[in-house]
Amino acid sequence: MKQMTLKKYPHIFLLVSCLICLHVAAQTPNFEFTENKGQWDSQVRFRGNIGDNGAFFLGKEGFTVLLHNPADVARFSHHGAAAFSTAR
Repeated sequence: MKQMTLKKYPHIFLLVSCLICLHVAAQTPNFEFTENKGQWDSQVRFRGNIGDNGAFFLGKEGFTVLLHNPADVARFSHHGAAAFSTAR
């Protein structure tokens, strides 16, 4: 059995990649970038929120994706609220 190589069929790889991107984009609400005007680290040029659980940072040298597990965020938020309510 012959293996299909990426070098031999690059158009198939491109088509599959585009289909995956379109599928993700269709399920994601509008993605807006906010320009950094001094509110974040100077290496960040633009920031886009990824729902309530992450952010996409675009810089001069590349990008960073920050994702949080919603269950972890809820657990830590709960502990933080309890710590503030018991502190005097």
